[in-house]
Amino acid sequence: LDNSYCLHILIYIEHLFKGNGMRSYKPVVTTLAILGIFPFIFTTYLSLTNGSFLDKSGVTLFAAYSAVIVSFLGGTMWGRLI
Repeated sequence: LDNSYCLHILIYIEHLFKGNGMRSYKPVVTTLAILGIFPFIFTTYLSLTNGSFLDKSGVTLFAAYSAVIVSFLGGTMWGRLI
């Protein structure tokens, strides 16, 4: 990535957090939720159409992404217990 692209991202993130003296996290949470659900939708579509992506079936990609998400959630729960 070049520096101008990173600068645009930082300006966009700064714009999302600006509000009437208070930080608004709702647009950030909404954006991250949409981006997080997209791989599940994409891999389900691949499974239903018997398609493949990078020579992997939709079921394989769905299981791999699900394992990553579950391990992340498990790590955050474990971190809260410590």
